[in-house]
Amino acid sequence: MTRAFNDREKEIIRQALIEKGRELFLSYGLKKTSIADITRAVGIAQGSFYIFFDSKEDLYFEILQIEEEKIRGSLIDEQLLNKKLTKEVFKLFLKEAFKAIESPLIKTLLIKEEYENLVRKLSEEKVKQHLQNDSKEMLPLIEYWQSQGIMKKIPAEIIISSIRTLFIMSLHKKEIGEEIYEETISFYIEALCEQLILE
Repeated sequence: MTRAFNDREKEIIRQALIEKGRELFLSYGLKKTSIADITRAVGIAQGSFYIFFDSKEDLYFEILQIEEEKIRGSLIDEQLLNKKLTKEVFKLFLKEAFKAIESPLIKTLLIKEEYENLVRKLSEEKVKQHLQNDSKEMLPLIEYWQSQGIMKKIPAEIIISSIRTLFIMSLHKKEIGEEIYEETISFYIEALCEQLILE
């Protein structure tokens, strides 16, 4: 029987599961990390894990979302909010965002096979919610730029999906062709800027 935790303990344990889970997933990947490994590192009974997360995939996805949110928030603040939007500014934002997901942390969390397995094991509702969270950050900016005549009046969901496609491309380096991968990404970013930004 799992022991009852008070609210403060729950918050501390939840944070510890996220931190230790992140370390273990980075070291061993999703497949080779077990719930027992994570709970042992945190110092709680294995059954207690399910008070906080439905599965190790659920925890992994939570960690991934935290990392993505940090990157997205800092990039939007640094690259987009304090400057007049031009093709060059938008291009720099996309390049910096792409470079951020190429970082060792996100790259390890987004190994193609692991990511595909992860998405298969999550509920449709959770994946849908994740996509909506992506949209929430960009939607007000897109609407503002369109109202100012800076961005073409293409449906916002198409713009967001086109930007998301850029990041999905990072999972398909081999299929794109490693020798032309960098040039293809640069070409796609240039094409997005040309299609979206009015100057």
